[in-house]
Amino acid sequence: MIFAEKTSVLQGHSEGDLFAGVLADHVSNSGAWLEAAVEVRVRPLVAPLVAKARADGAEISDSVRGALEIPELRSSVLRAITQEEDELDDLAHAVIDGLTDDDVPLIGELWVRESVTPMLRALLVHKRTSVRALAAVAFGEEARGHGPALPDELRPAWRVALVGAVPAQLPQHSRWRLGEILKHAVTNDPDLCADWCIANAGTPGFSSRARRLVESFSEVLRALPRDQKRRIVTTLGTETLISSGFAGDVLGADAELATELLAEDAVDGLALLQSMSGHRDHTIEALVPALITAQVPPSQIIAKALSNRSWIGAESDAILEDLEFFAKLKERRPEAAEVCALAAEQLGKELEAARAKEEQDRLRGW
Repeated sequence: MIFAEKTSVLQGHSEGDLFAGVLADHVSNSGAWLEAAVEVRVRPLVAPLVAKARADGAEISDSVRGALEIPELRSSVLRAITQEEDELDDLAHAVIDGLTDDDVPLIGELWVRESVTPMLRALLVHKRTSVRALAAVAFGEEARGHGPALPDELRPAWRVALVGAVPAQLPQHSRWRLGEILKHAVTNDPDLCADWCIANAGTPGFSSRARRLVESFSEVLRALPRDQKRRIVTTLGTETLISSGFAGDVLGADAELATELLAEDAVDGLALLQSMSGHRDHTIEALVPALITAQVPPSQIIAKALSNRSWIGAESDAILEDLEFFAKLKERRPEAAEVCALAAEQLGKELEAARAKEEQDRLRGW
């Protein structure tokens, strides 16, 4: 009770963690202090006392196991153990063997070390995919200089771990690091990017979540060399390519590749049509020539090209922007003249109706 009263000031105090670290550095019986801190659940003291007790050589296995069973203390123990730089002993092995997917956000700062520790090596080959992925993105592979350099002997294990990285399982900063690594790999190791896309394509809703969680996801897919894009298409097949959401960035960003794959019967007109995003964007310009070659009716092309529409402000202004898009597309792609003309005809009718409605709304004071 006295211990709890003396240390209660640390709980909820803005400087509690700092004070706890200073206090832990000066205790003489760190093992007993840790046992007491766990018993009364003084969270700020647990991590620094684990570190101090480990440095002192104290036997703290029971205290560590007990703390791991207490939700509010678990993260403190895991951070203290996973930040160790020494060779792993039985306790360290026991702690990391018990890691779960839910623990990954709790140990996300592996990248703060500038050298490869035995702990990082062990986490890189952990039995859980999420833990391996967290360790993989900790390395400084063009993540703006932060994190240890990747030794050559670890690169095979690192590639396996990174290919299995699922953005939704990583904390925010680690997702950013994953994006930076993939951006770097586009030019330095494009096969790594292709392998990552192929490995994750079967995950339901993967592409939409990846776009939301990894800012550079679409940029990476579009920037891949043609050989790697081709491998993604031929490995996945059109059904998985479309269901994964990759098609718009792989086929819809490369007109020549789309035409080549169509000629090789690797894709058909329906697959190309479904690869269009429905927005007035790059996928229209890239895919319309191949769609025409595949003899997809212009009416179907326009229906897909205009399938995703939204606007802020007047609808007529949005329609005018769409009309301008197809007018410019006709100039750049003369072979798309018939499609552009049909789009202009349909949009012209919609513009007339929208302006009439807006005039009625104006007269009514809306």
